Amino acid sequence: MSTIPNTGIGIPGASLDEVFPFHVAIDERLKVVQVGSSMARIAPGLNVGTMLDANLVLRRPHGDLTIETISAEKDQPFLLELSESGVRLRGQFLPIPDGLWLFLGSPWFDSAADLEAAGLSLVDYPVHDPMAELLMIGQTQQMALRDLHEVNERLAQQREAVKRTERIYRDAIAAADAVAYHESAGGDRFEFIDAGILRLTGHGADKMTPALLRSMIVESRDIAAGDDGLASDQPATRRSEHRIRAKDGSERWLSEASIRVSDKNGRATGVVGILEDITERKEKEAERERLSVELDTILKLSPQGFAAFDAQGRLSYCNPSFQEMTGSQPAKLGGLHLKELDQMFTQLSLEGYDVRPFEELADGDADEVVLARPQRRTLTRSLQRISSANDELRGWVLFMRDITREREIDQMKSEFLSTAAHELRTPMTSVRGFAELLLSEDFDRAMTREIAETIHRQSTLLVHIVNELLDIARIEAGQGADFEYEAVPVYELIRQTVESLHVPGDERQARLALAPGDSPLILADAKKAIQALTNVVSNAYKYSPDGGDISVSVTRRSANGRDEICIAVSDSGIGMDETEVNRLFERFYRADPSGAIPGTGLGMSLVKEIIELHDG
Repeated sequence: MSTIPNTGIGIPGASLDEVFPFHVAIDERLKVVQVGSSMARIAPGLNVGTMLDANLVLRRPHGDLTIETISAEKDQPFLLELSESGVRLRGQFLPIPDGLWLFLGSPWFDSAADLEAAGLSLVDYPVHDPMAELLMIGQTQQMALRDLHEVNERLAQQREAVKRTERIYRDAIAAADAVAYHESAGGDRFEFIDAGILRLTGHGADKMTPALLRSMIVESRDIAAGDDGLASDQPATRRSEHRIRAKDGSERWLSEASIRVSDKNGRATGVVGILEDITERKEKEAERERLSVELDTILKLSPQGFAAFDAQGRLSYCNPSFQEMTGSQPAKLGGLHLKELDQMFTQLSLEGYDVRPFEELADGDADEVVLARPQRRTLTRSLQRISSANDELRGWVLFMRDITREREIDQMKSEFLSTAAHELRTPMTSVRGFAELLLSEDFDRAMTREIAETIHRQSTLLVHIVNELLDIARIEAGQGADFEYEAVPVYELIRQTVESLHVPGDERQARLALAPGDSPLILADAKKAIQALTNVVSNAYKYSPDGGDISVSVTRRSANGRDEICIAVSDSGIGMDETEVNRLFERFYRADPSGAIPGTGLGMSLVKEIIELHDG
């Protein structure tokens, strides 16, 4: 293998091959005149006398691999690709005497496996590159090349210093927007800094100083610092992230990897490092964190139960609702397998109800379970498979919803419809029967009138039931949206109610223990309030057929920091026992089931709805 004579650049061929074993030298016709030892290993077709463009393809900068392109872009990094293997090399072309050009580069691999596949080992790299530096070699070439002349002048005395300086290379990545620098030992100037600092900060390399760069930092945080497993006498690499404010006022994030270097005598020679713009990465991290927090909050607040399992069926996450439904603590659920969860549901389920194993649930299928513990409830469960783009199993998500209230409402609806149908059928049967009787036979005037009165009475009862059902339905559906609230004197509400129920000749009189001038004001819908009072007072008349006092009293009280008005109606009638009181507001329930006292059994239900919508 030929060598380049020491013709003015001050670097012997052997020294160059030791520092850059992947170098290659060419003449003005692109003919190869020298090949580094490691370059010859990775590109066996690249020999002295062959043409460079027959073995390498230019990938960056764009254009053809010619001397004109090399000369025009000599200050820029080059990306070359071996035609046979596709391995890419990053580096820079340097002009040297006698019209020759020297390419100093290094191949880039994503993993140690790729390195071995290319027929290389760590022996082919400079002795100063440890295994951890393998994926970061390419980024460092630009800094090393620009400092080449200065380093060469002290090469004999500072060979160990060069090796320690190159430790910073493992903190760099192969990114075009990274900026390398060499800060002086005194920290007052940059011995070298890439021109790319202008793009990062708005200040050119000729104006940039360490003090100016530090003054632009708004926020800073250390990522890692330590000896990195090296000998204790070796300096540690420092990694930091800085939020800076550029010259134009914009802000961006920079990552910094730096290391203090010294000569073989231990004398500090400065700090070398690399700055990289990580603004986009930080923005994506912040967005991911925001979305993660939002999702976590949604899952925590959701009344539905969620649980995530990995591809092995182990529980990796569950929200509070899932814990509450199963009555389990997070420590108990940690790492729980789906088969163990099957056993848990079997233990919690109501006796007599079978629980399907999760393996029988098809993807997205749902079933119902009735639990007896930690409390009686009905749940729906569905298991969803999570797959990657190539249909690889990534895990499972279990979704549970408490439908206990829905089932109770369904049962209540069924019972209500059954009761309503029964209550409506009774008067309708009477009306229809007497109507058929009138049609089938001729009766005298007195009997006909009696039958007609029965029909009228039963049809009136039927209309009354329907009207009260409609009132209840409207109130429940509207939730008081059609109520017209205004300040109303309590005395006036009671007076209108009592007068509307007064029957001439009836000795029973409802007495009001309240003077007009003492009447407090309440915020109410007058019509609805009178409707509720009418139902209560009319019950006092109906359920005291033997007479007796009926009184309406008004009292004031304070509860929960607010003033309340209590309207009480009392009579001397048949009264109610404890069982009847507990069923007072039950629809169609009547304390007198004999039917001797007229009524629908809906009046007190309607009263309850109206008063609750008045916040009473």
